[in-house]
Amino acid sequence: MKKTHTSNPAAFSSFPLGPLGWVSEDRVRVALRPVAKRVIIDVDSKSEDKEVLMFTVLLGDSGKVVKHVLEIGYDGIVLEARILLYLLLRAGKSMEEIRSVFENWI
Repeated sequence: MKKTHTSNPAAFSSFPLGPLGWVSEDRVRVALRPVAKRVIIDVDSKSEDKEVLMFTVLLGDSGKVVKHVLEIGYDGIVLEARILLYLLLRAGKSMEEIRSVFENWI
């Protein structure tokens, strides 16, 4: 949602598509709905549960915690590094170079 006008009651719209709907004759009319995409993941019921750390990497992060993930008892890690990845891509790094950055960091 985006506010498109300072004082208009219909000032909010869904950019770039416009209004999601409207109220008419005391009824809510929804014109645009998200497409429901079902994803079915087949998981073997006999497989062991794994404990995975979700970790957000920030600029200036030394990686000290990440280096000890397995020692702490986690089975894996998911790194969220949007800013770092964005900066590396903007610098013209290839995906192979980016992977090596993370391998060296860990």
